[in-house]
Amino acid sequence: MSGKRYYVFEVVINKYDFDTNDEFASDVQKVVDKLDVKLKCRKLQNNQLDIRLHVQNMYLLKWSQIKYALTISKDSSDSNPETLVGITTFTYFVDLFLMYVNQPENYIGPTTSMHVKLEMCMYRSVFYDLSTFSPHYADFPIKLDSGEQLYVSKSVLSNHSPFFNTYFNSTEFNEYSEGVYELKETSYWPFFALLHVLYGIEFHCGLLFEEELIATMELAHRFQCDLAMRYFENYLLCFPDDNLKHWFDLAERYQMMELLRRIISTMTKEELKAIMPSNTFLGNLHPDTVQEVVGRLLDL
Repeated sequence: MSGKRYYVFEVVINKYDFDTNDEFASDVQKVVDKLDVKLKCRKLQNNQLDIRLHVQNMYLLKWSQIKYALTISKDSSDSNPETLVGITTFTYFVDLFLMYVNQPENYIGPTTSMHVKLEMCMYRSVFYDLSTFSPHYADFPIKLDSGEQLYVSKSVLSNHSPFFNTYFNSTEFNEYSEGVYELKETSYWPFFALLHVLYGIEFHCGLLFEEELIATMELAHRFQCDLAMRYFENYLLCFPDDNLKHWFDLAERYQMMELLRRIISTMTKEELKAIMPSNTFLGNLHPDTVQEVVGRLLDL
C-alpha cells in the first residue's frame, strides 16, 4: 500500500491527572482496516514520561515508513515547545517508541497542562491481519503453546518449510484437533518474528533482545525454514569480529557455515584447542566444522 496519509494525535495531561493516573492516551484512529493506533504516554517510576505510538491489534504483521513530528508544550500557546522530528520504520512491535520526557513537571503545574501532539505521515505500508480468516494470507488456524490462536497462510508456510508442508497436509499429527493445529513449545513473539521473515516483510533483527533472537532462530531451524535461517545468519555476519565468537555454539549447532567459517578464522590456537575435548578429537563437532577447525590450525 502506498500513498501519503496524514494523522494527528493529541494528549493533554493536567496536574490532577498526572498525580492520579499512570497512563494517558489519545483517541484511537483507524489508519487502515484492522490497523487502529493511538498515542500513548505512560508514567514511569521515576516520573519520567514514556511516549509511544501504540497499535491495538497484536496479530498484525506490519511494515510502515513513517515521518513524524512530536511536539511537547506547556499549554497550546507555548511559544517554545520541545520538538522531535524523525523518519522511521515501524514493524513487529505493537509499540513504536518515540521519546522519554525526563521532567514532565516542568510542563505540568497548578494552572498549566502538558500538551503532547504527534503529527504523522505514513508513506508506504504493508499489513497482514492474522486475527481472523482471510483468503490467501490467513487461511489456516494455528494455536500456539502459549495460548494464542492466529491464522497463517498455508501456501506461504508450506513453500518455506518442509515441516509445514507435511504438517498442513496430514491429520495424523497429535497436535491436530477439530480443524486446528497446535504448535507445541512455540511462544507467540518468536513465532510472530519468524512470520515477518516468511511473509517477506522487512524486519530488523536488532529489534530483538538476544534471547528473543535465539528463540526465533530455534523455531526457524525446527520448522526447516532455510531462507529464514540465512536471513538471521546474514544479520549475525554484520557483527564485529570481537562479538562473533560468542555465537560459535549456535552457528555450529545450526551449521551456519559462512558464519562458522568467519568465527573460526578469528580464533587463536588456544581458542581452537578450547573447543576440542581432550579425550576425543573434536568430540561431537559436525564434520564440516572439523574441517574448518583443522584448516585453521594448519594456517596458524
